[in-house]
Amino acid sequence: MISVKLKLNMYRCYKNGTYPLVFQIIQNRRKKLIYTGYRLFPKEFDNVNGVVCAVEGSSFSICEANTMNSRLKEERIRIYKEFEDRMVHSSCKENYGSLSFPLDRYCSRFKLLPYFDKQIRDKEYAGKDGTASAYKSTRNSLARFCDEKVDMCEIDREWIHCYERFLVDKKVCVNTIRYYMRNFKSVYNRALREGLSGACNDPFGAVRTSPSCTVKRALTREQMRAISKLDLSSYPDLERSRDLYLFSFYAQGIAFVDIAFLLKKNIISEVIYYERQKTNRLIRIPMVEELQGIIKRYEAPTGEYLFSIIDNSLEQSAYLQYRKELRKINNHLRKIGIMAGIPVPLTTYTARHTWATLARDSGASLSAISVGLGHSSETVTAIYLKELDIDVLRKVNQKVAGLI
Repeated sequence: MISVKLKLNMYRCYKNGTYPLVFQIIQNRRKKLIYTGYRLFPKEFDNVNGVVCAVEGSSFSICEANTMNSRLKEERIRIYKEFEDRMVHSSCKENYGSLSFPLDRYCSRFKLLPYFDKQIRDKEYAGKDGTASAYKSTRNSLARFCDEKVDMCEIDREWIHCYERFLVDKKVCVNTIRYYMRNFKSVYNRALREGLSGACNDPFGAVRTSPSCTVKRALTREQMRAISKLDLSSYPDLERSRDLYLFSFYAQGIAFVDIAFLLKKNIISEVIYYERQKTNRLIRIPMVEELQGIIKRYEAPTGEYLFSIIDNSLEQSAYLQYRKELRKINNHLRKIGIMAGIPVPLTTYTARHTWATLARDSGASLSAISVGLGHSSETVTAIYLKELDIDVLRKVNQKVAGLI
């Protein structure tokens, strides 16, 4: 007879006050522990029901706790069945000896690519589609570099260096490499918190993960006017994309993701109120005549959303609908930019930076621009606008050069 129970090993306390979560297996009055790799505080484990609980201060959410419990339940059943099957063919001593196999024998928790898949599923289940999408692209990049057999405990600084070298050789741009490394580091740190052992604590120590500065692509007043005056009546799809681009500009540089999720009820007394998707900060946009005209023309006839970008009746998630529309509009904007004679690639993002730049040039204060953009602080806005226009720099340089 075999007993398999989940419990905290209270005889082994780690420095941070957590205890290892183990499967206690008793067979013929002999006890053996199999470490799951999870480390929990006592308040995070319900001894009576044998389940993980997310409480205030936990490093994981209720959703993640439910996912952990589901997997632990499956592993408990798998362990129990494994040893029951072995009892038919082996002696009790052999069965007991087999308990020395690590839990990873039953589930490849810390195999790199399967673990990425687990994190992607968890994020999708939690409704964090943006993070799930970021992890997917990073996982796909890693899959081109290594195979399914790579264990996360094998990853060290040399391994990371080889991966980075692989990306460079594939002509992947610097910011994309850093994007992959940021996501990779986040997933790796999650594995460490979940009990990954025998691994390098900081394999990313020599790798830069913060984005590098790029050329800001703000348009001039003349260029914006050329886009707004462009006759696109023969191309209704392009015209709609252009108008939504202008909506972003007229609405204080509102990001396209926020346009997609705008609700009709967000408009109160000629003011648009919405929470920014990226920061959850409340933004207020006073209605101007240009905004009213675009809303009147493109307001969705039914449903709760202001524009016909997301349709809740579809099986596809709202996030995927938004991403699909974003790709389509950016493709349209590139064509519009060429038609308007704009020398830089036109994207939805340029409307945001153009609003901030023109607001600065018109004399608006840094604090006003910061509030309009929904930045967390004026420091962020200062960094956002720290690059002077090349024409300003040219005039300054000419003045200094003329001093000698």
